[in-house]
Amino acid sequence: NALGRSFHTEGKMFGLTFNENWYILGGRDAADGVDPFWVAAYKGHTLQGNYEGAFVFAKQPSFPESSREALAKVLTPAGLSVDEFFPINNVCPDLGSGRNGGAGASFRDVLDLVEWVRP
Repeated sequence: NALGRSFHTEGKMFGLTFNENWYILGGRDAADGVDPFWVAAYKGHTLQGNYEGAFVFAKQPSFPESSREALAKVLTPAGLSVDEFFPINNVCPDLGSGRNGGAGASFRDVLDLVEWVRP
C-alpha cells in the first residue's frame, strides 16, 4: 500500500482512542541452522502522544544466540538494534493464598492504578 504499512488498527483503551500502523520488518524461515522468527514494529498515537515499539516472534521461549546475526540483519535497516530487545516475562506473581485462591487486590493496587490515569 502507499503508506508502506502492513496493517492498521484503531480503537479505544482506558478511554483513550489509539491509532496504530504495524509493519512486518522481516524474518527467517528455518534454514541454515537459524531458528524461525519474524519481526513486527508499530507506531501509534493517542491524545497523550506518539509511541512506537517492536516485537520479535519466535517459536522458542528464549531467542537463540545462533539466530542473533540473522535478527540483526532484519533490525538494522529499520534503525533498531538487537541490544534494545529483551524477553517478555509473562510469569504471574505469587499473590499469596487469599479467599480467591491467591487472586486479589490491596489498597496499594488502587494507588498504582491511579498513577496510570492521573493526567
